[in-house]
Amino acid sequence: MISRLEDIPDLASLRPVTLTMAVARMFGQGGPQNWQVYGLSMNAIRLSDLSVREYQSGRNALRDFHNEPTKVLISPVVLATGHFETCLWAVERTLKHVKTIRSCLFAPTDMKDLLPKGLVLLRGTEESMLTDMRHSLAHLERDILEGKDIPETTNLCLMAEGKGLRLGSLTVPFEHLADWIRELHGCAERLASYKQAGA
Repeated sequence: MISRLEDIPDLASLRPVTLTMAVARMFGQGGPQNWQVYGLSMNAIRLSDLSVREYQSGRNALRDFHNEPTKVLISPVVLATGHFETCLWAVERTLKHVKTIRSCLFAPTDMKDLLPKGLVLLRGTEESMLTDMRHSLAHLERDILEGKDIPETTNLCLMAEGKGLRLGSLTVPFEHLADWIRELHGCAERLASYKQAGA
């Protein structure tokens, strides 16, 4: 069953922060002084915004599907699939940048402290849920491109079904995805407002 809107948390309240970061950098020397660390920070912020935007676009596409009286028009469902797949990719990339900042020798300690060790997404089971889904999507695409034999019962793309995103036996519940995005957005907000001491 195609996911209902009430099963997908609304993240419309998460405002983009890329502009905040850019303005702080241009007019107030915001961000870290080290160019590599700034690149990590800028990309974490940008990718966090992308994950929010794609998540909401996927949710809005499913809203359009459910608002269509006959439920015959499936193009919104196909659009939602693409948006949610891009969202997962952006979440994984944001997390990689956050983890790299935390371990970077050149990153200021007070900047690292803005990125808590206790993020839900850093728990083994949560991070595995995300990476397993992303890898499965990549492997499925590779198998299709290489003409490998794929059973006809196999999903050929990510599906928004029930209370989550599903591909084969893997599921990422919308509640989990929304929590990850909220946490990473919080990290992005703090990074966007950061100014290194002495700058």
